[in-house]
Amino acid sequence: MIDSATCIWKGADFLEREAFDMFGIQFRGHPNLKRIYLWDDFEGYPMRKDYVVESYEQRAIMRVRKEGE
Repeated sequence: MIDSATCIWKGADFLEREAFDMFGIQFRGHPNLKRIYLWDDFEGYPMRKDYVVESYEQRAIMRVRKEGE
């Protein structure tokens, strides 16, 4: 968790919300830390390397191909 810069610089509000929405970075003391681009019940953070892009079915197909090669 990182301290928020919104108490010093009001323009950090948007940037910190964007970092939270895309990467999941938490900012301690942010007045309104919520998603800015994605909907509220969206699961995950799309800019993280561990975010899965393919559907479950597509991953299962690829797993079967790799095992059967």
